[in-house]
Amino acid sequence: MLKRFLDSLLLLLWMGIIFYLSNQPNLRSGLIDWVDLILRKGAHMVEYGILTWLLVKVIGKKKQSVLPLAMILAALYAATDEYHQSFISGRDGNWHDWLVDVAGILISFLILKRFVREQDTEILLAKFAKKK
Repeated sequence: MLKRFLDSLLLLLWMGIIFYLSNQPNLRSGLIDWVDLILRKGAHMVEYGILTWLLVKVIGKKKQSVLPLAMILAALYAATDEYHQSFISGRDGNWHDWLVDVAGILISFLILKRFVREQDTEILLAKFAKKK
């Protein structure tokens, strides 16, 4: 019970970090343009890959559809994040960035799928629980 609460708290914290970063008018690194672009798009992919993993942990061990549900929820959050950015000065929400977010979600899915069988998500959750 406590573990589920802490996992949920971690998920909400991560969503808050994404929201906070999206609320910043400029996240440029100051490096040359193409390096900055790669870093920012890579960060998009990583942040939504982590979000997907946290959603898998919170959705639970017993749901057979844990991965598809986590992916859908992460993609919906990414869409609302892009919409939110459209109101921030210096930012713009666009579907190109949403596709980058979804790419991170898909990469996370492929990694998680390697460890999660449709019938048994317990293996993945047990592996990650042992590492704590």
